[in-house]
Amino acid sequence: MKKYNLFKVILITIGIVALLTWLIPASNYGDTGVVLGEVNMVGIWQLFTYFVRVMQNMGAPIVFVLIVGGFYGILNITGVYKQLIERIVRKFRKLEKVFLIGIAILLAIITSVSNLSIAIFAVFPLVISILLLMGFDRLTVLTTIVGSTLAGLIGSTFSYYGAGAINAELFLEVNTEIISRIFLLIISLFLLVTYILNNKVTVKLPKNYEEPLYLETKESKKKLWPLVTILSLTLLIMILSSLAWEPVFNVTWFKEIYQKIMTYEIATFPVFRKILGNVPPFGNWGINEFSVLLLMAAIVLAWIYKVKLDDAIESFVEGSKRVLSIAILVGLVHVVFLITYYHLFYFTIVNWMLNLTNTFNIVTMIIVTAIGSVLIVDISYFAEALRIFTDIITDKNVYPAMGILLQSIYGLTMLLAPTSIILVMGLRYLNVPYMTWLKHIYKYVLQLLIVITIISTIIILI
Repeated sequence: MKKYNLFKVILITIGIVALLTWLIPASNYGDTGVVLGEVNMVGIWQLFTYFVRVMQNMGAPIVFVLIVGGFYGILNITGVYKQLIERIVRKFRKLEKVFLIGIAILLAIITSVSNLSIAIFAVFPLVISILLLMGFDRLTVLTTIVGSTLAGLIGSTFSYYGAGAINAELFLEVNTEIISRIFLLIISLFLLVTYILNNKVTVKLPKNYEEPLYLETKESKKKLWPLVTILSLTLLIMILSSLAWEPVFNVTWFKEIYQKIMTYEIATFPVFRKILGNVPPFGNWGINEFSVLLLMAAIVLAWIYKVKLDDAIESFVEGSKRVLSIAILVGLVHVVFLITYYHLFYFTIVNWMLNLTNTFNIVTMIIVTAIGSVLIVDISYFAEALRIFTDIITDKNVYPAMGILLQSIYGLTMLLAPTSIILVMGLRYLNVPYMTWLKHIYKYVLQLLIVITIISTIIILI
């Protein structure tokens, strides 16, 4: 049952992490630092409870994946989505590599400057369909979308999800080492593009592949511009609403406009606040808001293209079914996080490893960051765990290099870890076996590791 390869890998990972709770004592963090406790073992009943509780505690990403599937279900039934894909492919005929490079750069920049995180998955099906129709193989497409997205995380610049969250916990300014981070973004992208163009794929992938969210539909004479307009506006709103305008760019007019709109009254009645409800201002949107935005866009598209209600519901449900396995995998990945969060053995690992040396050590920092990246699947939660790092490493002069190392090693690990949400989404969507991916990508990872180590060492020496 090769199609369940990724499920097996993640379930094995969950088993290993559960076993670690039996072997490594838990640690608590208090005013006096790390306090070593007893072994806090996860029992069988408790483990299965986490499988259920993941929807309660981490349900938003799972729901988002299903909504993305439903959104593309609506796109397909409009009758013009296929027309859009084919027109783009024709437009870039004989310029396929230029388009691929452009997509890689765009995805990396968006991830580097915004807080979209896993919400970038919303554009994956569109990009994948275009690249596959251009003739690129699935492994090359996977390397492009996953590699560029994580290159943006490795070279996180103005994102409050990546660099911003880490710098805040290290008591650093938002723009600390911004030149180094921009360089890291550029070199990560350059190495990725070079790797894609120079490495011919020779491995055999599972045959009979069918794209989950790109369906063969009948030719339609409906106009294309409404679809292009809605898609463009949706993506633009997602990007603008995910930028940390005030803390990073010191831009307050989005917040000011928001306050004027929400407090506007007619006969003492706050019209927009009552009609719209509790809509957060741009800069504060997260996965829940992106889900709502896609739902609204799907409704607007169904209305514009005069899709019958029953057909719209059926298409939305069918689209969600087609990505159900991806949603389940995202849920399983978060089980690893719940075990780590509730059993606190990672603090013990960090405390032991960082105290092996009297001063900041790049090697031990890389190791504990890589371990934490696998266990804590969201970098914003990982940033919250940095209290223990700053308690052990008190020399603030190394914090800038430490920040670079933390964000880059996190992104680098996500290229390999079976708990990487972006990677899991891509692997499952394109039906690429996990081990095949590791064999393909490891050289690029080694190249980046060398670059990251050199940059961090230079920052420390300077």
